[in-house]
Amino acid sequence: YMMLSDLVITRAGSSTLSELAFLQIPFIAIPFKDSLDNHQFYNADYFFKLNACWLIDQQDLNNEKLFDLVKELMMNKEKLLEKKNKLKELTKTNVNEIFEKEINNILS
Repeated sequence: YMMLSDLVITRAGSSTLSELAFLQIPFIAIPFKDSLDNHQFYNADYFFKLNACWLIDQQDLNNEKLFDLVKELMMNKEKLLEKKNKLKELTKTNVNEIFEKEINNILS
């Protein structure tokens, strides 16, 4: 069903984020705060720093904040298109190679 979506709200596992990037589907990443070595945050932060997603820290998450963001994005499709285009740029190169390099940088 992801391919039919205008926007995905997701945790920040590397496979999911890579798939969303490949499919060029804008996403709101909410990293699992107790993930091993905080890897989900780093996965999401990579895309966030490239202006390719929205990132909400789980500790800052509440229903109102999430609802307001989704409502804003659904009413302003230009913001979704901006992220979609950024993901399109990223997928011109091999996203998995970039992701692997970033993970190796973090682990070194």
